[in-house]
Amino acid sequence: MNAAQVDNKGKVSIADTGEMNVSGLYEQSGVDSTLDVNGTLKAGDVSIALGSLVQGTGKIIADGNVILDGSTSPGTSPGTLTFDADEVVFGDNHGLFMEISGTSPGLEHDVLDVIGDLELGGSLILRFIDDFAPLGVTGLPVHTLFGRTPGLMRPILGLAATPHPQGRRMS
Repeated sequence: MNAAQVDNKGKVSIADTGEMNVSGLYEQSGVDSTLDVNGTLKAGDVSIALGSLVQGTGKIIADGNVILDGSTSPGTSPGTLTFDADEVVFGDNHGLFMEISGTSPGLEHDVLDVIGDLELGGSLILRFIDDFAPLGVTGLPVHTLFGRTPGLMRPILGLAATPHPQGRRMS
């Protein structure tokens, strides 16, 4: 599909080999709207509003920026979601949901692969699946959860884990 601009207020699914090309802005502005990207979305800029969800194992490529105020859920229990943009910004209300069933990136835990500058905000919500208990794990470095982060990565300050019904919330 090719378009000059897209404003999704429902559900857009891009299949494994599929591609959507938007020369301008791809905007997801509908509450409870979903972008299920397992193929490739190419756009000038991407904006995901609060209340919207981006999920899947594909690639989102932007000539400019990707602004995420809604939620992001990489993978398909688990898997890798790739962003390639000048800057990827997780807004203050953004929720990043990561599933973990072991220590192998992309196979046993979700990976968010960012190519470009990354500004982190919002909350990281960890969900342990397949009876995985991290008690014996000596470490699961953040960089394996987030994949490549060339460019500027701002420091993460003040992380504190608190119980969350779907996993562990870190904010």
